[in-house]
Amino acid sequence: MLTIGLVSPGAMGGAVGARLADHGARVLTRLEGRSAESVERARKGGLENAAPAALAGADIFLSIVPPHTAEEVARSFAEWAKGIGRPALYVDCNALSPATKASVAAIVEAAGASMVDACIIGGPNDPGGPSFYACGPHAAAAGALADHGLRWTVLDAPIGAAASLKMCFAGINKGLLALGNMMRLAADGAGVGGALTHELQERLPHVLDQLDRTAASVFARAWRWAPEMREIAEFGATEPGAGEVFEGFARFYERLAADLAGPRSDYETLVKRPA
Repeated sequence: MLTIGLVSPGAMGGAVGARLADHGARVLTRLEGRSAESVERARKGGLENAAPAALAGADIFLSIVPPHTAEEVARSFAEWAKGIGRPALYVDCNALSPATKASVAAIVEAAGASMVDACIIGGPNDPGGPSFYACGPHAAAAGALADHGLRWTVLDAPIGAAASLKMCFAGINKGLLALGNMMRLAADGAGVGGALTHELQERLPHVLDQLDRTAASVFARAWRWAPEMREIAEFGATEPGAGEVFEGFARFYERLAADLAGPRSDYETLVKRPA
């Protein structure tokens, strides 16, 4: 039976772990310090609580965490792997720039493990699950994940290619959401919010529909998307203006995260706006 160590069982990690367990894998995770919601999600998904050494000694170790904690997880894995003759194949699935992925690879490879650069495109509740892309010299060794329910595609490319794909897709997807919501707040502040909504309805109805459908989830994920925008800023720094644009989006998502935790004035404007 394929044994997988998974960090962590959040919304995406929990869904991925449940899918793997449902397709015959044994999925180990760490539940110490996790919220009651994460513990219940893991329980329902068939994930088993296990000691760190068991995760590091699994067949495959999946890191699915917020971008700003990815290197910390890699360092923890390196500690857990001490004394293990053959550590797990380390698959980093996080939204990181190629440079950060290289740093993660250096950490885990120094611990005697092999590294796979992977990315996730899509949401945890997408039909059939999200898409995974993997690259690097050891990507084929993680092919068992495809036999256990994941939509797994190997890119014939070195470490950094999957990271680049994620940066480009997320830059378009989450960058457009930042831009649209930024301009809606600016329009309301200028007293022309109603007129902007009318023109969006007339000329860009698909954009308006996406902004309305995703408004609440954007606030809920803004704390995670801010560091992701900074990874994209680093990745796109060679393109004129890209670094500044995505740094601006990072600051905007920080604003939304702070608003959700505090006054909720932006939340009221964007999520509870009149139909």
